[in-house]
Amino acid sequence: MLKEKNKFNFIKFCLSKDLQNFLNQYPADFGEGSFAKGIPATEANHRIIDMIAKVIPLRRRYRGASKPWYSRPVSFVHRRWADTIALYPKN
Repeated sequence: MLKEKNKFNFIKFCLSKDLQNFLNQYPADFGEGSFAKGIPATEANHRIIDMIAKVIPLRRRYRGASKPWYSRPVSFVHRRWADTIALYPKN
């Protein structure tokens, strides 16, 4: 676990201060594979995540509930219908 935590600290260290502050608003629990989760799926946040992705390779996982007009599969939510975003480092 300690090795994993150091990796996420390094990821945040490589970013500018404003991007670090953005990620600090959405921390992941200790021991999880993600380094940020619960990020609201807004266009402004998508642009910020695009800037982060230019510095560190990451995977985006979209999270959300089914909507009356969108019945999602069990383990997948399309970006268009997502409520939040989780960020994982690419291996």
